[in-house]
Amino acid sequence: MAPEPPGPRVFSRAIRSTLLPSPFRPLTSIAKYNGETKPELWLADFRLACQLGGARGDDRAIIRQLPLFLSDTARRWLEELPANEIYDWVDVVRVFEGNFKGTYIRPGNSWDLSKCKQKVRRDSPRVRSTLLEAAHRAATHPRPRRHLGLCLRHQ
Repeated sequence: MAPEPPGPRVFSRAIRSTLLPSPFRPLTSIAKYNGETKPELWLADFRLACQLGGARGDDRAIIRQLPLFLSDTARRWLEELPANEIYDWVDVVRVFEGNFKGTYIRPGNSWDLSKCKQKVRRDSPRVRSTLLEAAHRAATHPRPRRHLGLCLRHQ
């Protein structure tokens, strides 16, 4: 019996035994996936980068490179998936998006902003005493407006 080819067991044997095209140079500018960006966009960028590096038309070679472009936690997740779960690019997208869809940081929208409330900090004794002191100095100073501004600026 032939030894198991290297790579995560979640990949099919065909993927793990795929030879990389020659010449193949994946772009080094693609950031490792850490779960903070939209998974489908990162996958599309990753696939394009591998295609530009020489893996044209061979998704198995692209899939084989995937673990090298995952952060530690994302790589650990991939390594812990059941064996032979991924046979092609469609499987990669399904499994990857299924896990990371809820983890990436989404930009805020007007609904999120409308739910924000600024807390009023009335419990800060330092702020209260500083304002009271400045108000007292301003009230007893011959030019109150100018003096209040100077007191608050120098605190």
